[in-house]
Amino acid sequence: MIKINSIILDGKVYSLGYKVVTKDLKSLGMHKNPNIIQYSINKWYYEPDQIEYDEKGRGGIWVARTLSSAKTIQKNYPKETRIFRTALDKILYFNGNSLKTNKINMFEEVTDIEDYSSDFFCYTKTR
Repeated sequence: MIKINSIILDGKVYSLGYKVVTKDLKSLGMHKNPNIIQYSINKWYYEPDQIEYDEKGRGGIWVARTLSSAKTIQKNYPKETRIFRTALDKILYFNGNSLKTNKINMFEEVTDIEDYSSDFFCYTKTR
């Protein structure tokens, strides 16, 4: 079983992940993905294409499951990045470190000073 934290955002419960983006809020283009997405803070982004519900299927938005996983991505990426606590809609696929979803809202930036603190209520659920 995999543990996924949850968040209450605008009165609704969502799964919680961590999105690593460039300093100007663009996707990283991991695994040579040519489709670079421009994100916004506190706005929902929907995956526009049809999504396949598996690891290698097309479409979907990948996020880190834990802050530790996000920091590993950040450490290994050659350019400056930012990490955001991110509300997720449907979990389409998950593995040990990553979650694939159809919709995200990057609502709070993680800084080195605050790291694990948050004004948002979180709890853990098991899938």
